[in-house]
Formats: sequence, structure tokens, C-alpha cells
Amino acid sequence: MNKIDDRLYHSFLSAYEATDKVIGKDASLSEDFHLIRFFSTQLLANCFPADFESLRKIGLFPVVEAELELEYSLFFAKAGIYKMAYMCLRNFMELSLVCFHYMLTSRRAIEWVKGEAPTPFKRQILAVLFESEDFRELDQHIHIKQGIDEYYNKLSDICHTRGRPCSHLALSKANYPQFIEESLRDYVSCCKDVVDIGFLRSNSPTTIWIVLPYRYCYNNTCIERHPPSRSSSL
Repeated sequence: MNKIDDRLYHSFLSAYEATDKVIGKDASLSEDFHLIRFFSTQLLANCFPADFESLRKIGLFPVVEAELELEYSLFFAKAGIYKMAYMCLRNFMELSLVCFHYMLTSRRAIEWVKGEAPTPFKRQILAVLFESEDFRELDQHIHIKQGIDEYYNKLSDICHTRGRPCSHLALSKANYPQFIEESLRDYVSCCKDVVDIGFLRSNSPTTIWIVLPYRYCYNNTCIERHPPSRSSSL
């Protein structure tokens, strides 16, 4: 290794070890990481229909890729590379929305999977989602569009570096990986909202991109859509 690589490597290890120590001493933070990882590795795939028709439309690619993005997001956060953690989190969110988009309209889905069609913009995704009566109904109760807009814009600002507050220097307080407790906790708070794991803890979050417009599968059991009063607590 050269001197720059050596510094980055040791900074990376140091940040990871410091993060693990803090997580180990903080039961709440430890639970948050555990639940996010559980969502990524055990639950995410079950939030999408597992029927043949859905698989025919788009296959498994976006779900598997979304899982990886969320896993890498957690990895970068633990390593003190917070900007990269947010970038992966945005990719996770976008892939989840794109998956719903193509499940509701299969036009060009396979072309997109093959890399032959552009990824739909957020406005295109929302237009398709809100053609569904169920999404429109849910929006009246738990403000779907507001939640999507808020977090999509926040994460996009970081990905596209909207000024100094969205820089590596601001988030990691250095030009190398570094554990910053405030940055870690801010990331975890944002991540919990984006993946909507609040339902695992009997909360009532307003982010809903894991809720399908008709039904979804949980532990291989298909559950019919609940009324809006229940949906907000899933």
C-alpha cells in the first residue's frame, strides 16, 4: 500500500471498531441496527408479491439489488463513510419505488432490467403509483407523496452534494473515514424512516414504500390490504 491507501485503510478499520463499541454499549442503537439488517436480509423480499405474474413482469433483480444497497449502506455507516451510506440508502429507496412502478405497469420493465431503458424519474413513478385507487386512499391518511418527496429530496441533496453540508468533510468531519456519533445517529434515524421498520416496533411511521397497493407477502403468507387505519401501523 502507498501512504494514502494505508491511511484510508487504517482509518476505515478504526471507524468500524469505534462504531461497534458504541453500538455494543447502546441497547437502542444496537436494536436499530439489528432491525434494519433483519429487514434487509429477511423481510424486504417478502414485501413484494411472490406470484408468477409479478416475477414475469420484472423478475428478482430490483429486490436483490435493493437488499444489497441497504446492506452496503449499513456497512459504510459503520465504517464512518456517511456520505456513501446515504448514497446507498437513496439507491435502495429508488429501486424499491422502481419495483412498484413496474409491477403496476409492465411497460418496458424487462428492457429496464436489461439496461436498455432509462430508469423512470420520480414524477413518472408517482404518476403510476397514484393511478392506483389504493395508493390515493392511503395518501389521504398517511401522506405517501409527502413522505416520498421529503426523503427522496433529502437523499438526493447528499448524493449530488448540495453544498458543504452534504459533503464528506461535513458528514465525516475529515477527508478520511471517521466515526462521528452525531452523524451515525442522524443516519440511523433517516434509515429507519426510509425502510419503514417502525412497524416491527409497533410504531406508526408515515413512510410506506414497502406497502403494496393490493396485498403483500410476509413470511410466505399473502395478506390482503388492510384499511387505512391499519396500514399506517404496518
